[in-house]
Amino acid sequence: MPGQSQNDPTPLGPGQDVPLSPYSQVIQAYQQAALDATDQSLIPGSERDLVRQYFSQLGEQSAAGPK
Repeated sequence: MPGQSQNDPTPLGPGQDVPLSPYSQVIQAYQQAALDATDQSLIPGSERDLVRQYFSQLGEQSAAGPK
């Protein structure tokens, strides 16, 4: 990259040094955490349906398989 020497390591951003996990192994945990947050009123009322709809649509897409 222009302006950088080859000896300057590029710092990793948050999460970049963490091993990758397959989508199918993590989506349910993320969905459950989001739904728990909506149930505990951690997400504003106006956004709760949006969160539920988002994860519902993700579930439909993953059930349909890759395109």
